[in-house]
Amino acid sequence: MQSSPDSKDATSDAPRSLELIRQLLRFDTTSRRSNLALIDWVREYLGSHGISSRLTHDDDKAKANLFATIGDPRRPGIVLSGHTDVVPVDGQAWTVDPWSGVVKDARLIGRGAADMKSFLGVVLAAVPEMLGKPLAMPIHLAFSYDEEVGCIGVGRMIRDMQDSGVAPGLCIVGEPTSMKVVTGHKGKLAARAHVCGREAHSALAPYAVNALEYAAEIIVELRRMQREVAENGPFNREYDPPYSTLHAGVLHAGTALNIVPRECTLEFEFRTVPDDDDDAFERQLGERVDDVQHHRTTAEGMQHLRRLGTHPCAFPGGEDDCAQRSVLLHAGSLLTCCSRARGRGFEPRLRTPKDLVLPLHHPRHVIDDSCHSRAFSRLLVGSTVAMGSLIKKRRKRMRKKKHKKLLKKTRWQRRQQGK
Repeated sequence: MQSSPDSKDATSDAPRSLELIRQLLRFDTTSRRSNLALIDWVREYLGSHGISSRLTHDDDKAKANLFATIGDPRRPGIVLSGHTDVVPVDGQAWTVDPWSGVVKDARLIGRGAADMKSFLGVVLAAVPEMLGKPLAMPIHLAFSYDEEVGCIGVGRMIRDMQDSGVAPGLCIVGEPTSMKVVTGHKGKLAARAHVCGREAHSALAPYAVNALEYAAEIIVELRRMQREVAENGPFNREYDPPYSTLHAGVLHAGTALNIVPRECTLEFEFRTVPDDDDDAFERQLGERVDDVQHHRTTAEGMQHLRRLGTHPCAFPGGEDDCAQRSVLLHAGSLLTCCSRARGRGFEPRLRTPKDLVLPLHHPRHVIDDSCHSRAFSRLLVGSTVAMGSLIKKRRKRMRKKKHKKLLKKTRWQRRQQGK
């Protein structure tokens, strides 16, 4: 039984944000399950502060995104974005109940404490302060579903934002990044290879076509390509590691040891630095697959490559980078890029500056609430200052452009009069 948004936790002397985080952790929002109980709780909490929210559901109405605005929604504002789903706990040796939000030895332990319910809790705890100050621009709360399985929910929320005329100027995504502000991420291409062979009893293996062995050749080629990239680049020192990575992550094949596998499925991915090309990697691997099949004497053993999803690389640069570095100055953190594609979806569709990721929690579920709340406040203030600077720069550039156009028109008119 979940407590109401205004009920008190047993830890009565804990900061309000810690209380809210622990409440969020008690909801089992593993991606395969519904997140509606958590969303309803958040909606009730916001409603108790006079804030209305919009929901966008999945096709089955079992999951929902929540979007709420504090301030004037007609003006460009700041999106505080986070996902409500978490990865499974199956097969893991937890020493405490992962859904209880246990505080032990100054650590908050629970599934989602780091990724990323602590951010959601700190944001919700800051709502009264947001309401009590004259905001220079609105603050949008965007809580999505199914981020862990492909950023599925956020796409629907973005379309709803566009339909309702919401056009944010900046997005802060609260992923865990060890208290460093991240202004870029590697691109990603995820793919699946499905191999079809011919099964037989293992005693007759030479007469069969082993689908698993076919898949193994793809894995060997991926490893060879990775070694080549690690040695020759291209390199970008803003990332760790500073080169593109190729990785085989999931392999499914076989039913019994004495049966030659007829089918095998392999899932793999490329994560590319800005100067690299995931399409080129895909073509190179496809050529290797075609070459392997060409040298087989049977028509069976076909391999099919299919993309599971892509995410473009985001890297700081140009005028948006000025705003990001201003935010960085106020946040007191270091500029860095990460290898994970975080906060995907917002920057290309909403035409915002590239995502800023504010971590408010330690990757090992360690939370010093007062420290992280101060970091959040500094970044929020810094974001406001940065956005003001960015808007001012854009207006100045537009005025100069308009002046040049007017001057050009005047000169043309004078030439016409002189003829």
